[in-house]
Formats: sequence, structure tokens, C-alpha cells
Amino acid sequence: METLRSALSEGSLLCLDTLVFIYHFEEHPDYLSKTKVIFSAIERGQVKAISSTVAMLEVLVQPLRDGKNDLADNYRKILHYFPNFELIPVNTAIADRAAGLRASYNIGAPDAIHLATAIEAEAECYITNDRKLARVQEIRVLQLQP
Repeated sequence: METLRSALSEGSLLCLDTLVFIYHFEEHPDYLSKTKVIFSAIERGQVKAISSTVAMLEVLVQPLRDGKNDLADNYRKILHYFPNFELIPVNTAIADRAAGLRASYNIGAPDAIHLATAIEAEAECYITNDRKLARVQEIRVLQLQP
């Protein structure tokens, strides 16, 4: 938790993986205490956060599949209106960087796009729970799970 707290220093720019949203807004019992710290810091303006528009695609799939339209609508509102948070669309620089990350680390396109978004935006870190991304060297990758 201390590593996470150090990432939340005043003025930091964080990039959030899709799982961070799911864990927080669906109140995952194992991670909610950590995501509360993150989203509280963002909401207060202590830090700013970004994520790729790919996060919207990813968080909406399961609620739409399950017919949970209210949950899907809540995600849409959160991703568009949460204070001090911005969705970053994929552009050519992000796509080019993502291709390089995929080639170097053999990771999937969504992960590569998220990481490329963080790198191109010059975020201090990328917060995830995906252990295979820990080997990425171009940006500091923080895991929710120790």
C-alpha cells in the first residue's frame, strides 16, 4: 500500500487499468480499500487520472451482456464526468507506441493501448492488477495486489 500512496503525491498523473474501475465501482471486497484511496485522491484533485477509451469498451461488455443497463449507464457517467479524470482517445502516436509494446512484451492489444496511453501522456505510473505487465520498463507499473 505504501507504493500506491507514494504514487498519489500531489500533482501526479495516474493512468488506470480497466480493472481498477471494476474493482471500485462494483465494490470488490479484496481491492475496495485500495481503490477507495485512489479514487478519493482523484476526486479531491490531489492527483489527476486518465485511461484509454478502450476502458469504456472493456467495462461495458459484461453489464451489457448481463442486461445490467443501469450498471452500464453508471459506468458511462463515471467515465465521462468523474472529476479530475479524462478518457484519452487512441491516436496515431498511441497506436504506434502500442505496436512497439506488443512487439517487445508479447502483450494483447488492449493492454498495449492502455500502457501506450500512459506513456504518451507522461503519466507517473500505470495502476493495474495484471502481473504480466510488471515487466514493462517504459513506465512504472503498480499492482493493486502485492
